[in-house]
Amino acid sequence: GATLLGAGATLAAAQSGAPAADPSDATVEPLRLSATIEGRRALIELRDQSRETARETIQAAFLAMQETLRALDSDATQGGLADLNAAAGKGPRQIDPELFAVLQKTIGFCNWSRGAHGPLAAELYEVWQGSSLPPTGESLVTPIRAAGCQTLQLLPDTLQASLAAGSRIDLSHFVNGLAVDRAVDRLQDLGGKNLWVQLDSVTRAHGEGADGRGWIYSMPQFAGMSESLEPVRLNDTAIAAVSAHRDRLRFGDVSSAPFLDQRTGQPASGVIGLLVATPLAADAQALATTMVILGNREGSLRLSNVEAAPAALWLLGDGTGEPLLNTYKWSTLGTR
Repeated sequence: GATLLGAGATLAAAQSGAPAADPSDATVEPLRLSATIEGRRALIELRDQSRETARETIQAAFLAMQETLRALDSDATQGGLADLNAAAGKGPRQIDPELFAVLQKTIGFCNWSRGAHGPLAAELYEVWQGSSLPPTGESLVTPIRAAGCQTLQLLPDTLQASLAAGSRIDLSHFVNGLAVDRAVDRLQDLGGKNLWVQLDSVTRAHGEGADGRGWIYSMPQFAGMSESLEPVRLNDTAIAAVSAHRDRLRFGDVSSAPFLDQRTGQPASGVIGLLVATPLAADAQALATTMVILGNREGSLRLSNVEAAPAALWLLGDGTGEPLLNTYKWSTLGTR
């Protein structure tokens, strides 16, 4: 369950972008609570309710996060997602409307990225994580095929899904954003309007923040950086930070980025870290991971076709020296 750490507990701003504490509020004292939920660090701040009401509201949002993380756990042995994976190759299966909506969204990213990133790479990642040497050649042919967008067919009229034999759905690179959006929905349903929600490196903020100009997001530190990046302001905006040097794939003394191009079966390269800002947290996380895989050139071309007008910042290099910054509409975000 959710382990409440208590009011005032914060995440390190250099790692998480957590909002700086500011007790000044003429009407309502803000409440900030952090928790560990399904092994992830969560932080919620609410600034427009009494402390007693805010505590109940935040706890309800933590519960919403937990429900989402559990329902979409790719390692679960029972439930809608587990049942669908178990039915691979056995024809269409009726699924829950909420899971259907999630699969529509994630397979949409697969198609949009032309197969570079999507929800069907469980077998591909398993090959890499279970190997003592970087996989090559024949060992990748079958898992690449299993990761193809076409291996999941969705039937909207009947809310059915059909998964091809040998394929398996893994929502690990989507679920934090989905949980953040679910928490924001719960907060807003309970009257919250000036709020900050964060789960690991995915954040979404609404309202005026502490000073009426939006929430200040402290930029994370990435490998090779000697100076911090300038903070940005979030107002009805989500932001996701992705590092290619966290949770790396390791083979003896060799390591690679933890994100695989599902078209080639090879790890992403040339990108140290990436941030994407867009209205929804689920989109921000999915886009950030996809942009690491695609790189700044192909990524910028893809972003030009996104209706939500995201902003992106790439940190290019290998982590041994100062990264090269490349941006897409990053200047549209307000600064401190």
